[in-house]
Amino acid sequence: MNVLRPVAAAALAGLAVVTTGQGPAAAAVQFAPDTIPKLCAFATIIDPDCNEFAQGTINWGNRTATITIKVGDKSSGGTTRVFFDAFAGSTKVDSDVRSAGGVTVTHTPFVIGDPNRPGGINRIRTQVCYFNASNQRVSCSTQWNDIRD
Repeated sequence: MNVLRPVAAAALAGLAVVTTGQGPAAAAVQFAPDTIPKLCAFATIIDPDCNEFAQGTINWGNRTATITIKVGDKSSGGTTRVFFDAFAGSTKVDSDVRSAGGVTVTHTPFVIGDPNRPGGINRIRTQVCYFNASNQRVSCSTQWNDIRD
């Protein structure tokens, strides 16, 4: 009986696992989510209650981000629109808009970015604007930028 044979077989079996690349899958990269604070379309002096607004969250992925946004519009006849621009560095990659007219709406989460762009997006600019019944822009918030950690 050869005592070394089972030990050598076990060692080779261990090497087979290493050389075939089997083992636990690499963990996905995790980025901290960001909060879009309550952005008001009008200055607080004009609208202290911030009746035309947006607020939400951004969940970052490797190349895209998923945005959940609540848009409020308590005006009669106008529309509040939230504009999103996604950037990779200084290059604008994608845009999207969500709106509400006369109500507060929490929109279904949506994806922004380009899943085929190496490196993906790393900044999202958000701005809330109010448009009157004639579809003329009346007022906008300052631009808010979220940067992927």
